[in-house]
Amino acid sequence: MVRQHLILAAVAVVVAGVAVAAGAPFGTVVLVLLGLGCPLMMVMMMRGMAAHDKDRPRERDRERSGGGGEGS
Repeated sequence: MVRQHLILAAVAVVVAGVAVAAGAPFGTVVLVLLGLGCPLMMVMMMRGMAAHDKDRPRERDRERSGGGGEGS
């Protein structure tokens, strides 16, 4: 998973370099990368949280099985 992120970061750096070399202002390129990076990082964080929660039983599943409540 980390390798995939490094590859994506390398692609972003190359694209930014090409954009600057083609004449785009550096500040504009940085703002575009930040603007695209923010939602992408949110998606990655949400995906990671969902994967982490698969390992733990849900609260309602524990209540159905009758274990682990305050009233037990």
